[in-house]
Amino acid sequence: MERTNSLLQAPTYGNLITVLSIDGGGVRGLIPGTILAFLEDELQKLDGEDARLADYFDVMAGTSTGGLVTAMLAAPNENNRPLFAAKDIKEFYLQHCPGIFPQDKSSMFGHARDIVKSLEGPKYDGKYLHEIAKEKLGNTKLHQTFTNITSVSRYMSSMFGHTRNIVKSLEGPKYDGKYLHEIAKEKLGNIKLHQTLTNIVVPTFDIKHMQPVVFSSYEIKRTPSVDVLLSDICIGTSAAPTYLPAHHFNYEGPNGEVREFNLIDGGVAANNPALAAINEVSNEIYSGSPDFFPIKPSDYHRYLVLSLGTGTAKREEKYSAEMAAKWGILGWLSCGGSSPLIDVFTHASSDMVDFHLSTVFKALHCENNYIRIQDDTLTGNLSSVDISTEENLRNLVTVGEELLKKPVSKVNLSTGVCEPISQHSNEEILKRLAEILSKERRLRQIRSPQGQGRAHYGQAQAETSSGVNQIMAD
Repeated sequence: MERTNSLLQAPTYGNLITVLSIDGGGVRGLIPGTILAFLEDELQKLDGEDARLADYFDVMAGTSTGGLVTAMLAAPNENNRPLFAAKDIKEFYLQHCPGIFPQDKSSMFGHARDIVKSLEGPKYDGKYLHEIAKEKLGNTKLHQTFTNITSVSRYMSSMFGHTRNIVKSLEGPKYDGKYLHEIAKEKLGNIKLHQTLTNIVVPTFDIKHMQPVVFSSYEIKRTPSVDVLLSDICIGTSAAPTYLPAHHFNYEGPNGEVREFNLIDGGVAANNPALAAINEVSNEIYSGSPDFFPIKPSDYHRYLVLSLGTGTAKREEKYSAEMAAKWGILGWLSCGGSSPLIDVFTHASSDMVDFHLSTVFKALHCENNYIRIQDDTLTGNLSSVDISTEENLRNLVTVGEELLKKPVSKVNLSTGVCEPISQHSNEEILKRLAEILSKERRLRQIRSPQGQGRAHYGQAQAETSSGVNQIMAD
C-alpha cells in the first residue's frame, strides 16, 4: 500500500532531496522542538502562515522522542493538513511529559540500588560494635539484668517488607507507560503509516527477533505488514529499556496475514535516524522509483539534510572509568539520577551516525549539504531523559533558544566535541535553509505536470542549486 497523501512534489521535479532527522532523548525533545518552531516560523514568513514543515521535507525521520515529534508533524488532521504545527510541540511536552514521566518514581532506582547493595553483605563490618559491647558488658548474662527486656525481632518483618517492595520494583520498568499509550492513541487515533503527509522513517527494535524494525513510508509499498498505526509506532520507538515497558501488538495485513511486533526504543539501534532515512531513500532509488529519476544513490550533493540532536552532557564528563569500574548491574542502570547504560548506547549511536555522515559528505565535497545542530554542554538535570518538573522542562526550552544563537558547529572527529566552524549562528543558517526549502518547493511546483506554468523556471533552478553551496558561506 502506498502513501495516500503528499504535500510536496517528488524530488524528480527538483534539485534536492530534503531530509529532516530528529534524535531520541526523552524530555530533551523540547530542544529540537524549539529549533523546529523557529524554522517553521521562517517558512511562514516566506510562504504564508499555513506553511508547515511537512510541506518542505521529502523525508522526516525520528527515533524515540524524535519519532513522536515526527508523527505529530506528519500526521493529517480532518482537513488533510498536519495535525500539529511545530510551535505546538513545546506546549505538548510541557503538558504531557509530567504524565509520561511522573516524578514520584524518579528516585526509586537510587534507593533500590542502595538496598540491594546491602543485601550483598553487611553495610558495616561490626568490629567496633563487637569490641565496645564486650568491653562494656563483659560477662553479664541475660538473667542478671534489673528489668525485663524483649527482642525487637517482631519489628523486622515490617522493615524487610518495605525493602521487599522496593526490590520488587526492579522487576518492572521505571514508568508503567499507561499515560504515553493513552495520549498517543488519543492524538493519533486510527491514523496509519500510509496516511502521513510526507514520508517518515522511524527506527525501533524487535526484541523477540533481535533486529531493528524501521517503519518507513517507502517500505509499505513492498511490505504492507508494516502499515501499522502511528500510535503503535510512537509507543514502540519510545519504549526505552528500564524506563518504559516494551510494546507488543499484532497487525493484520490486507490479505489476512498477521505480523507480531515486540518493540523497544529505536535508540538501541539508531538514536540518530539520519542515516536510516538516507538508506531508505537509496533503496527507493535502487528500486527505480520514478519519484527520484534520474538521481543516483551516490548523488549525495542532491541531499539536503537537517539533523537535530537533543543535547548531551559530553563536556560535563559526568562518568569516568574509575566510577564505572565499581558499578554492577544497578550501577550501570542508575547513577546520579541518570542511567549510564542507556546514556552510553544512545549517545554512541547518535555520534557514530554523525561521524559517518560528516565524513561522507565531506569526502564527496558537499559538506554544506549536511547540517547538524547539537548542544554538547548540558549539565545536571538538563541531561536527563525523564526529569519532567516544570522548571527542568522550561530550562530545556531555554537551551533550545540559546542554541539558536550559538555559532554553527560540527563535530571534531578526533575529540568528538562540537566546535564552531562559522561566524554565523544556527539561527542565521536556519533562515538560509528556509529560503532554500521555499525555492525548492516552488521549483517543483513549476516543473511538475500540475505546475502553474514555467515562469521564472530558470531562476528558481539556479537559486536552489547555488543556495546550498552558500548556506554556510561567510
